[in-house]
Amino acid sequence: VRSKSFDTFCPLGPGMVDAATVGDPQRLQIKTWLNGEVVQDGSTSDMVFSVAEIVSFLSKGCTLLPNTVILTGTPSGVGHSRSPP
Repeated sequence: VRSKSFDTFCPLGPGMVDAATVGDPQRLQIKTWLNGEVVQDGSTSDMVFSVAEIVSFLSKGCTLLPNTVILTGTPSGVGHSRSPP
């Protein structure tokens, strides 16, 4: 089973921004294109748990250092559910 922890399986970038630049983390649009076609289109407002709840939960069991990336999942349209994948 491959996941985001394997080399080349978690593309990030081309840059990262700080929290002040992001604004409200519950109002972010998430869009993915594949060969010019939009295959994922969602919003962080659709998440089951808020960003604050996720950070609070994780920080109870591990140290979150500056620049820690928390991978929460993906909007509908993820590759394994596409035909062909």
